[in-house]
Amino acid sequence: MTRQLDSTAFAALTKLLDKLTDKQETHQDVQALQQIKAFCKYSDENITWISGMLLHRLKEDHAQTRLHVVNLIDELFQRSRAFRTLLTANFTEFLELSLGFRHDRPLPGPVSIANQLRDRALEVVEQWNDKYGSTYKQVSLGYNYLKNNMSMRFPEVRARAAAAQAEAHERQVRSQALLQDKYQHICAGFEGHVADMTATLNQIAEGFTLIEGTTQAASAAAPAHELAHDDSISPEGEIAWEAVDSAPAPEASIPAAPGDSSASARPSCVVAQPPIAITSNATTGRHLSGVAVSV
Repeated sequence: MTRQLDSTAFAALTKLLDKLTDKQETHQDVQALQQIKAFCKYSDENITWISGMLLHRLKEDHAQTRLHVVNLIDELFQRSRAFRTLLTANFTEFLELSLGFRHDRPLPGPVSIANQLRDRALEVVEQWNDKYGSTYKQVSLGYNYLKNNMSMRFPEVRARAAAAQAEAHERQVRSQALLQDKYQHICAGFEGHVADMTATLNQIAEGFTLIEGTTQAASAAAPAHELAHDDSISPEGEIAWEAVDSAPAPEASIPAAPGDSSASARPSCVVAQPPIAITSNATTGRHLSGVAVSV
């Protein structure tokens, strides 16, 4: 037997549901939703209370409130076996209040939100049938009744997801094929120029080799060539000065004084001008040597 919910807990739970099903809000309060989940996880008795309160809220005369309730029911249906058992026991009432397929129980307005409510209810029923239809017969029976007897068009979320996945895979395959074709084209064009590039590189290498060999030969031959043709450099590395002509200078005669009869018998004084040799000494520098005077 289900125990009674104390007044404090009931007031807190009612306040949370007011936040989650407020018709003025288009999005649910995330914090309030987490608190509701925590309340349901505490015990199955709490789930029983939540189930009854949600079915009661589903009778509200505003489509936005019912849409919030359907979303909250889906959150709990996906997570709690106890909640699934309680909801499937009242599955027909859930379908009537969320889909409005009975003429005497149409969906409340606004019309645009009522259409959103119907589409969302069909979506969750289809998802529940795919996941839990084999376990909960009420779900599979309700799905087949709506689809075959009421001719309701389900969004076919699973089929659309599979089609979208197949289309994405096909696009990826086409993209990969195009990239592969571009790659092959680039490779083929590159291979056509490999021979030309190789020949050009070989010619450049040969040119550098010739330049390097010529430079080295010129550097090695230049000093020997200069030494062989430059007479101004002595074998010892000293500079040789030009040799003065060593031919004997003409003799200078000293004339005899007038009246000197002996001048003819006396030998003439001859001053010889010997050659002047200038040499270079690496240690002491240049100097004059070899000057001699004879009488």
